[in-house]
Amino acid sequence: MNEKEDITLDDLGAGLMCGLVVRAAPLTGWLFRAPYAHMAVEKVYQHLLEQPELNLRFAIYLDSIYRKSTDWDGQVDRLMLHAWLSQSIPEGTFTVHVSRLELSVWLLQENARLPGDRRLWLECTDMFIRTYSELQARAY
Repeated sequence: MNEKEDITLDDLGAGLMCGLVVRAAPLTGWLFRAPYAHMAVEKVYQHLLEQPELNLRFAIYLDSIYRKSTDWDGQVDRLMLHAWLSQSIPEGTFTVHVSRLELSVWLLQENARLPGDRRLWLECTDMFIRTYSELQARAY
């Protein structure tokens, strides 16, 4: 019997940041605290829940009024603490800072640190980018 692989909220944050770099998405101008970013992360979370080989050690619940998750806000804070993100004041936009070395250690190597595989994280990143972009366009 195959054992399920544990995935934490920190894994989700690292996977999305690395995926943004791999996909050559813009690394500046992200509004990771905006409701549409929270909704995009929640969609990725739902996708991860559907993967039978994964055991999610976290949950993303959106506030019914504000459409935000305190857990995702905390993850953004941790990504800033580890220097994977910086926030521009007063705009509130974020810049992703993932070096090539970090990228290779976390996502690209055969024995990468992230649970799951590269395909999974790029799938999640594509879903995040698509949902974020669609919801952001509707917001403006």
